[in-house]
Amino acid sequence: MMLDVKIHHQGLTRAKAVKEFQKYVWMSQKRVHKELSRVQSIPGQASAYMIGQQMIVKLRNHLQKELGM
Repeated sequence: MMLDVKIHHQGLTRAKAVKEFQKYVWMSQKRVHKELSRVQSIPGQASAYMIGQQMIVKLRNHLQKELGM
């Protein structure tokens, strides 16, 4: 998610993004480039995905509490 912001808002280059990705994420080189291409081609997608995931978890926890599960 941080690369999404850095690439589209702060102008992070692809080469620097690859290095940063490899520093924090343990993926194969091929997968790093695939994920980076996805992030570059769809601005905000990674951020929107995480926000959506957090909302689903929040709603699920609320419903479990309400239903006594």
